Parts: sequence; C-alpha cells; structure tokens
Amino acid sequence: MLNSDTIVLENAIAKTVRFADSHPDAAVVGCRVLNRDGTLQRSCFMHPSLANGFLSATYLYKMFPRNRFFGRQHMTWWDFDSAREVEAVCGCFSLVRMSAIAKVGVMDETYFVYGDDNDWCFRFRKAG
Repeated sequence: MLNSDTIVLENAIAKTVRFADSHPDAAVVGCRVLNRDGTLQRSCFMHPSLANGFLSATYLYKMFPRNRFFGRQHMTWWDFDSAREVEAVCGCFSLVRMSAIAKVGVMDETYFVYGDDNDWCFRFRKAG
C-alpha cells in the first residue's frame, strides 16, 4: 500500500521487499517515512487502549518525548532507525503479504477514514 502523494526515495520499495523476503513471518512490513521537510513521520504505533488514549490526550509525550511510558502509543522514544516488531504499521507505506490477507481478509470498509490500517494490523496480530 502506498499513498498517492508519496515520493519513494532510495529504492525504498525494493529494500522493503528484500526485508520482507528475509522475514517471512511478518504479515506487514513498513519502512521509515519522512515528511516533506525530511523530519520523521511516525508511521507505526501501539494499538489504541484506554491508557494509550489518556497518555496521548495529556500531551505528556511531547514534554517527555524519550520517555517509553508517556510516548508509548506513538513510540516517541524510538527514531525508527532499526528493525523491530511493532503492533501497527501505518497504511501510507506498507507491504502486506497476500497469505496474511487470505487469512484475515481485506481492510474493513466500514472505516470512513483513519483506523482501518490499525484494525487490519490488530487482526493480523490476533491471527498470529
């Protein structure tokens, strides 16, 4: 999946495919996403929960961006500079395995905007 306004840099698609090939258990693979000005765009996160929603609403993650507790939902303590397992990958740039889609189905069409990628990742995770 790739947003229509995406500018693909440095063979990112080929690199993502190579990474996915070397990690066959990953249902969804994302990459480091940058904003137009070159700053990091947080493209993966923890699933929503009461605690994550509360911490996000307090904006304490902005006051303590490196704190793993306050910045947990948006993973503000991480610069996305290493590979790791995450709970949800943003749909703006993600590679999704056909075998995983066959197992859990396509994105839920009842989502009007936002949340569909998070729900999909939740279903992939639940399915193993």
